[in-house]
Amino acid sequence: MQSYVGITPEAISKVKLGDEIDVKIDALGKEYKAKITELNPIADSTTKNFKVKLTLNNPDEEIKRWYVWKCCYPCWRIFCSKCRR
Repeated sequence: MQSYVGITPEAISKVKLGDEIDVKIDALGKEYKAKITELNPIADSTTKNFKVKLTLNNPDEEIKRWYVWKCCYPCWRIFCSKCRR
């Protein structure tokens, strides 16, 4: 399963392909590990954020495509409002 998140210019320099991200899915009350599988090197012209693709192993299809992911990565905590717990 894959999802995209936007991260700030300050955070993009601190991540790399293959990094693992803690992902919390409130609908299931569980945390998972997702991997960064794509980094877009060009910022969005409106938001100035960079698009990052996260891939999450979902062999039992427990996670539905409409579930909201909350991502936490140490360098994102101060940049991403969804990461604040």
